Amino acid sequence: MKRKWILILGMLVVLVGLFSLDLAKSRPRPVTTAIRSSQPVVSRATRTSDQASSSKKAANSQPTHNSERVLIIYYSRSGTNYPDVTLKHGHTWQIAQEIAQVTGGTRYQIQTAQAYPKNYQATVDQAEQEQQDNARPRLKGKLPDVTQYETIFLGYPIWWSDLPMPVRTLMDQIDLNDKVVIPFSTNAGSGWGDSLTTLKRQYPQAKFRKGFEIEGADVDHAHKQIRRWLRDLGY
Repeated sequence: MKRKWILILGMLVVLVGLFSLDLAKSRPRPVTTAIRSSQPVVSRATRTSDQASSSKKAANSQPTHNSERVLIIYYSRSGTNYPDVTLKHGHTWQIAQEIAQVTGGTRYQIQTAQAYPKNYQATVDQAEQEQQDNARPRLKGKLPDVTQYETIFLGYPIWWSDLPMPVRTLMDQIDLNDKVVIPFSTNAGSGWGDSLTTLKRQYPQAKFRKGFEIEGADVDHAHKQIRRWLRDLGY
């Protein structure tokens, strides 16, 4: 009888153990994988970089210069020009138009009260004599009021290695000291000649910036060069 109860108790212990094992197998395991957001994770450094980039783009989109403060003064001779070409508008005039388109500045063309000869060689001879006499040809029209402008583009052809004397007439009557002065010039191969020295002697207190000079015969194909120069200046 005692042996029978021992067998029954042993069987009960075995059954309880098997039941416990099944429960353990059926219990769900804990989830250990983190839930990933559908939105990309942006680090603080990335956000700061993006904000700085946006600010830089916004700053670059703003105009560097105020077009209302830009004046383009120039002298240019039309008609027969070197090398034996007839121009409706002079070479320097063409550069002035390009500057005006880019900067939105106001143009002022220097004109003499008495026109130069239509013949090119006659003009060359007259220009030489005027320079030898240190003449100041009389100008036509009212001079520009430079006091309302901050930046002055000053353009001219090179005559006998220097500024044409009509430009000297204007320079004697307007004060460009303390202005930003940007020269531009056309020539027949002489470069700036003595013109930059003449300008700086006349306006020692002006703030001169990088100018642009080119042979007149090359102006028609200088569109990109002129735009690059103006872009480097901040326009």
